Amino acid sequence: MAVDIYSPKFMLQLVEQAVTLKTPLRDTFFPRVRTFPTNTVEFDVKKRGMSMAPFVHPRIGSKVMERSGYKTMSYKPPLVAPKRVLTTDDVEVRLAGESQFSGRSGNYRRVALLRDDLVELDEAITRREEWMCAHALFEGEIPVVGEGINEVISFDFENKLIAEVSWLDYENANPIKDLEKGRKLASRSGYSANVAIGSSATMWAIMENEKVQKFLDNRNMNMGVIAPALLENGMTYIGFLRKANLHCYAYDGEYADNDNENPKYPGVKPEDKGFIPAVYPLVPDGKVLIAPSGNFPSRMLYAVIHDLQIGSQHRRRVPKQWDQEEPSEKFLKLSSKPLPCPQNLDVWTILEVFGNYGVNLSNLSDEVNLGDTPWYLASEEYLTKEELLQLSKLQLLEYAGHIGCADCDAKLSVKKLVKLIDDFINEDDEAEEGKPEESSDTEEKLGTSE
Repeated sequence: MAVDIYSPKFMLQLVEQAVTLKTPLRDTFFPRVRTFPTNTVEFDVKKRGMSMAPFVHPRIGSKVMERSGYKTMSYKPPLVAPKRVLTTDDVEVRLAGESQFSGRSGNYRRVALLRDDLVELDEAITRREEWMCAHALFEGEIPVVGEGINEVISFDFENKLIAEVSWLDYENANPIKDLEKGRKLASRSGYSANVAIGSSATMWAIMENEKVQKFLDNRNMNMGVIAPALLENGMTYIGFLRKANLHCYAYDGEYADNDNENPKYPGVKPEDKGFIPAVYPLVPDGKVLIAPSGNFPSRMLYAVIHDLQIGSQHRRRVPKQWDQEEPSEKFLKLSSKPLPCPQNLDVWTILEVFGNYGVNLSNLSDEVNLGDTPWYLASEEYLTKEELLQLSKLQLLEYAGHIGCADCDAKLSVKKLVKLIDDFINEDDEAEEGKPEESSDTEEKLGTSE
């Protein structure tokens, strides 16, 4: 009996057998999955509270304690449905990695392309799910913007703190104290927060801090350990801060924005040929997530997918294919309606640690490749010499944390960049002081007459 490779059952097996991407936020905080046979998903949000049992007199008896209430939240998950088109041109040419003399038929390439397309479409949906998890955790809301849709799914998240002093001020900031406050706020929910997650630039600001370095450099007290290590899930383990009781991680996952114009190439739309999408980090700089890692109360919810051909399917992924006769083309679509839903909004805290000192960082790149041109004068996107001279020390720190230097292969540390800026400013001042004073027209005339 011939196997229909385009049947939903066969395509689902291919999707389930594919190696999944590394999604540490989704896998850590939204590992439990539930599907719904409806267009909307519902879940209950309940706060455990911190009430204590009352003291009572033996002759009076017990006292009634009110039950903690709950709130039912209902959302309509957005549809995510990427598709691929298979044409006769695709099966006539060899595949990537295929020998020019393999002699493989078009039918073989058709099956191979089906497998590759399903895997890539599934990866695209997985990246979208990780992006949704990042927004739910770090922003408390998920913007849903696309063709014909523009809305925001808000969870009414309020556990947000701001560091007393920007962590970019290495001398005066106290990251351990800020982290401890964030952990205590999250622990009021009844769950024990044990991890702190941020971008590399954010988490390494802890290691650069002078107070943290002195605090850990103590032979008679074990107050923590710094032991960076790359983990299999894509995160980098930074270390453990015992006073804050938090394991620190850095996560530098990125995504390509194929829905909006790239700020570097204004006027080039996503549908234009040669479009290059902008790449953004999943975890924003300057924010730290403090949460419990093992028992985070949440669900990854999926709504039903309705289709007249294959019927209603309440699954994580729903594949479908259809043909077009003229021109001969085969379409493949993979649909999903995911929504990460936290079930306790007090269980985690977002700590904002960089602050804003008036420097606009929205158009600055993380890396610069400028050749022989001085990095601080190469482009209008970067601050000019005059603007640099007007910045305070904290502004220089913030600016230096978001730019690189052409003189090195890797991104320089913030301290080295600040030193470069200081040296540049000092050299400029010395050059101005060493210039001879320009003589006036009257002095030039007097000198000539003599």
